[in-house]
Amino acid sequence: MRPLLSLRQAAKPSYFGGKQALTSWIGACLAEAAPQKNWPGLTFIDAFSGGGAMGIWAKSVGFGRLIINDASMRAINIARAFLANQNTQLSRQDLYFLNQPLPPDVPRWIEAQYSPSVFSHRHAQKLDQWLYWASQIQDPVRGALYLMVIWHCINAFRCYPTSRGTSNGPYAEALDGLRRWDSINPKRFRDGSVERLLKPTLDVLERKLNLVNQGVFSGSPVEIHHGDAIEILPKLNGDMVYLDPPYAGTQRYDEGFALVDELLFSENTFPATDFSSSVDALHALLESVQHIPTWILSYGNQQIDLDGLEAVVQKHAKNRKVKGYSKCYSHMRHLTERRNNQELLIIASMEN
Repeated sequence: MRPLLSLRQAAKPSYFGGKQALTSWIGACLAEAAPQKNWPGLTFIDAFSGGGAMGIWAKSVGFGRLIINDASMRAINIARAFLANQNTQLSRQDLYFLNQPLPPDVPRWIEAQYSPSVFSHRHAQKLDQWLYWASQIQDPVRGALYLMVIWHCINAFRCYPTSRGTSNGPYAEALDGLRRWDSINPKRFRDGSVERLLKPTLDVLERKLNLVNQGVFSGSPVEIHHGDAIEILPKLNGDMVYLDPPYAGTQRYDEGFALVDELLFSENTFPATDFSSSVDALHALLESVQHIPTWILSYGNQQIDLDGLEAVVQKHAKNRKVKGYSKCYSHMRHLTERRNNQELLIIASMEN
């Protein structure tokens, strides 16, 4: 039987750069600086919440209060669905509500723009239908949960969930009868990708709805902010801040979310940030959290090693004890041939 935290983490869609597999390690390192018995009295700030893995972890282990921030609406939606939400789940009635016929006067824009280049006509029609009914929901929590379910379905309806274009086209064309199945890469028959594409859409919707419900649980009260971390952090008060900015020298994760952002959140442009281009951007970030006693910084080793990262933090860590940790880890092993990737972790805490 899967641990409860693992089930909660699995409820959210997979997320590039997410810390789902690292939360226990980060928590164990943090416990050395701040004993776990003290956590219920502390406020934990997640400044770049992303896929919500650290927020779900912090809520699960019982921090007294959580403050969540991110610049993207996809991350804010995850926070609304699984962090701020304490008890709202979806029911079979919600399943049938989403699956109502689409009114005849509603434009089928996904079918028109993304079929068969990304989705088969059958899948595009269902996404148009489900997104229309999701847009009619006034309750922001249920609306966030609906979008989580549809996000999972968008991934299930593509052979390559990290791609939006030509790589998915042949499979959509085969599903629509426009291409012979024997022209498809045989690996996709062996790994279950084609089998997944053939499943009845209502069955997929129901399974994803049940999966999303696993991520709803009561716990710490949560406050959500949507904006640039460096601008918002000086205004936030807490005991610990978790910093997981984009890593310099790595792939921009928002490129992999381009289709989801367009379909679900009406976002399609994300200018490159200073974090993506240079380690130097960390200096302004660390200055923005001087008022917060304990810092937890995650980073990659593409442009800096652990000693170098410790030195960067030490320049700003007034009256703080700085300790570094590293772990061999690759966020996207299926997309990179690098096998020497490390996750770097720095914890800087006020000395007693």
